[in-house]
Amino acid sequence: MALEESEKTVDGVRVGLDRMRQLISGPRLLTQVIGDAELGHDL
Repeated sequence: MALEESEKTVDGVRVGLDRMRQLISGPRLLTQVIGDAELGHDL
């Protein structure tokens, strides 16, 4: 039981880190796409 609980916690932390990474990289990707569009690059 205790092992399952800690595994859930690790999964939760991993999901949290993934979400944070997405939030951080999201705006960067958006600015890249917008920058490319302004330069006339095809997406």
